[in-house]
Amino acid sequence: MYDAHTVLGDRRLRLPPSARAAEDDHAAPRRRGEPLVRIELLVRIEPLVRIEPLVPGWVPAVKRSTATRTAAAVSAGTVSVLLASAGGCGSDGGGGQVTDAAPADAGADRGRPSTQPEWKPEEPPSPLEGWKILSEYDISCGFYYATERKYLPPPVEWEPCSVITDAANLTDAGTSGPPGMVCERMATPWAASGQAGGAVYLRSVHVEDAQAYLLLDRVLPTGAGFTMVAEADGPVHTALYDSGSCRTSGSDVARFGHILLRVYDSPGTETRIGGAIGGSFEGLKPRVYFPKGHQPSSFYSHEYAVGRSLFIEAAIPDRVYSFATGELVATISPKGEDKDLYYSRYRFQEDTLYWVGATTRRSAVKVWTKERGIFTLLDDGRDVTRGVESFTTDGIDMVWLEGRGRTNFDSLVFDAYEHWTAKYSLDPATVNATKRRVRSEPRAAWGHRYAVGCGYAAIQSYPEIPTGWGQSGFRLIRLSDGRSWPILDDSEAQQGELHFAEPLGITCEHVYLHAWSSYANTEAVRIRLDSLGEGIAPD
Repeated sequence: MYDAHTVLGDRRLRLPPSARAAEDDHAAPRRRGEPLVRIELLVRIEPLVRIEPLVPGWVPAVKRSTATRTAAAVSAGTVSVLLASAGGCGSDGGGGQVTDAAPADAGADRGRPSTQPEWKPEEPPSPLEGWKILSEYDISCGFYYATERKYLPPPVEWEPCSVITDAANLTDAGTSGPPGMVCERMATPWAASGQAGGAVYLRSVHVEDAQAYLLLDRVLPTGAGFTMVAEADGPVHTALYDSGSCRTSGSDVARFGHILLRVYDSPGTETRIGGAIGGSFEGLKPRVYFPKGHQPSSFYSHEYAVGRSLFIEAAIPDRVYSFATGELVATISPKGEDKDLYYSRYRFQEDTLYWVGATTRRSAVKVWTKERGIFTLLDDGRDVTRGVESFTTDGIDMVWLEGRGRTNFDSLVFDAYEHWTAKYSLDPATVNATKRRVRSEPRAAWGHRYAVGCGYAAIQSYPEIPTGWGQSGFRLIRLSDGRSWPILDDSEAQQGELHFAEPLGITCEHVYLHAWSSYANTEAVRIRLDSLGEGIAPD
């Protein structure tokens, strides 16, 4: 496989995206009997052994040295590079040593320091006015950033959930929830009816100072699109335009004023090799925190979590870095009493890191701070009949699921599940002394994350009696008294039309959710808390 570069001996020849034979073996397998792809590149061979591709529209801005005149005896030839889309990944280029073909009278120039700049490909023209390519990562990825705020995408727009943009073959099955519930979906005015794309994907929601900041993908009908941080009812703060062969992960997060995007350098491959880019909500040009090809992950999907000034890369070993400097701050790994636990699914509250360490035998809520290191906040000691999961906090309330009555010690499946809460504290003794049960969960969303805010918690949930078609939705819980609002699909047709999935954030006015629909695939929705009615009392 040859990606952004093709190697000739020990020289590296950069090819533009248009000249690549295939993105990868999985995306463009060579069919039986299909000839190898031959790309003819004209090159000049100079005494400094600089190879300059002369592909139309991709001309490097490099001045030639005076020594080039003495190389007239060597005519510009044609270098044939055979690129096969199958079986090429392990090749070192197949070429012999590239030698200096200049005549002897150029030898004096060899002993002098070169005054020529390092060769770099000329930046391609931007597809958008006022946007510039992020060349620091890789030009072939096609990442662009706005040079001024006036070029950022327009703000988010909302419309009633009942609005169907393409109803040609659909019936309006309505929206789940109590009568009078006010539901809004994010509008897609850029979408073209009947075309692919034109969707939104809500990745994360961060609430600070009563403002909801949304990290979302705005996908255009062309397949390109923006990954951006926008206020729910305000301006777009920053955006990245993705038009190339690389993609960013759907599990990316933007919290506490920072965004971090994991890059997949070659989408569709099993190795998922990639770096990371990000920065401040208020910054326009992303910073490259990890370069292209940084992190392979063939057996699990590593991810990032974002704090106020720190972030963590979960990639075994898990490492905490500084946003300001990019320097390593700490390494997180199970030690001592936790050697039997698996650390994963990290989350920050400011710069305090928390997670649930678990195995099929036991689980515990763990915390790390720069000052204290790793310590246990919640666990059940040696009582393996109980377990804890889904711990989340907004810095005011803490909430988690507890399971009890386990008899099969080879799995984390329990006889009963309950919602628990406590006021925020990093003192284990205080948490254990003040924690309280909120209510039961008929069928636990074990492993799902809560959204917590303004005295409420919400989590993906299921009905007490399962349906044959897989009814589901979410439960909103008022933590002060345990009153809750289960919002579940009312019918299979309704589930197929607009299905509420994962709650991502809560303000004092709305709960924000990722949803699915049959007319736009992914959806971003919000529901007014004061439109849900009386709810149900706790048990």
